[in-house]
Amino acid sequence: MKFMSVAGFLTGSSETSTALTVDMFDGIIDSLRTSITPELVLGVIAAIVGFSVAFVFMHWGARKVVKAFMSAFKGGGLKI
Repeated sequence: MKFMSVAGFLTGSSETSTALTVDMFDGIIDSLRTSITPELVLGVIAAIVGFSVAFVFMHWGARKVVKAFMSAFKGGGLKI
């Protein structure tokens, strides 16, 4: 498969660049295979779950604070 160069696309000429092949990406694919380990994947998933739980607790706390202040404003006293 051949792709037209950016300059060729902008000027409307039909000049093409070199063909993209899988061999060009072998180095990138090999380095990704060696650098991404199951421990790294599990660590990222654990971090995402930890941050998610923290944000859920912050959301619940913020709702409780807003509810406390709104009830204090409506009822005339602060109850926690």
